[in-house]
Amino acid sequence: MTILYEFEVTSAGEPMKGNGAPGTGTLYVNGKKVGSVDMDVTVPFLFSIEGLSIGHDYGDSVDHANHKPPFRFTGNIEKVTFDLSGDAIRNAEAETRRALSNQ
Repeated sequence: MTILYEFEVTSAGEPMKGNGAPGTGTLYVNGKKVGSVDMDVTVPFLFSIEGLSIGHDYGDSVDHANHKPPFRFTGNIEKVTFDLSGDAIRNAEAETRRALSNQ
């Protein structure tokens, strides 16, 4: 299974006012888009120095109503690959949306 999350910044944020850059977050599973959300603002700063966690999180749960810590993934993770190249993933839908928003 391949899971890909892409965040596309749509305009500049205002970090001095506590607002990170707005953008669109899109989730793909095995190359198929399964969800997308437009975010008016994001967090302009890091929450912690914990780093990336795979299969668990040493901090708090993401969803307090449904997942009480500890909430560990109990499946098998065979491989994790990070692409930190900074190269954007070509997404025709996102490019069209961005072009239309600039008109």
